Amino acid sequence: MRVLTSCLVLCGALWPGNFAGADVPVVYCTDRELRAKDTTTIQLEAGIRDKPAFYLRESPPERVLFFRPEDLLGLLHGWDANQQQEIKVTLDQMRADLPLKEDTDLFKYALRDARFGAAIEYLAAELLESGKAAIDFHPLHMPGNEAVQPNDKFDPSNIKRVFWKTRGGDGRKYCDPRGYGVLSVVDTIID
Repeated sequence: MRVLTSCLVLCGALWPGNFAGADVPVVYCTDRELRAKDTTTIQLEAGIRDKPAFYLRESPPERVLFFRPEDLLGLLHGWDANQQQEIKVTLDQMRADLPLKEDTDLFKYALRDARFGAAIEYLAAELLESGKAAIDFHPLHMPGNEAVQPNDKFDPSNIKRVFWKTRGGDGRKYCDPRGYGVLSVVDTIID
């Protein structure tokens, strides 16, 4: 019985949605950060999930960021010629997959191209910055669960960008208006 009780407690912590608090997003931004003068509210465009999109999975906790293919490829086409050449094979693979038949994990491309893999979160940050993203905090959509539909009540229509700085560097955090984490990127590392 002791083993069963221990498993229920541990397994509950690892199995989102089944136990109280298991699927609560991590808070990245404090109330003070959310109210700072340099914090910006970004309105997310509607309709991004209306057609198949590229997506990036972030965890823990589980959340998924969705991007229209034309927005992501447009951002990549804005890179200089040398940067585009470095990921040419990946760009060609992405173009060959268009039009997308279903939502497509960007890790599919990162798995084959380390340079693209290293840039994914920065690409996501740029798309978040321009509001060209949809965020799903509870991506497991099952009948009988509150999060049955994409774009449910848990998914934000706007986000906050917070700048952070420490002795070791600086960067940006993207959070929903309650402070729940979406994405964090490091812009500068100080040695």
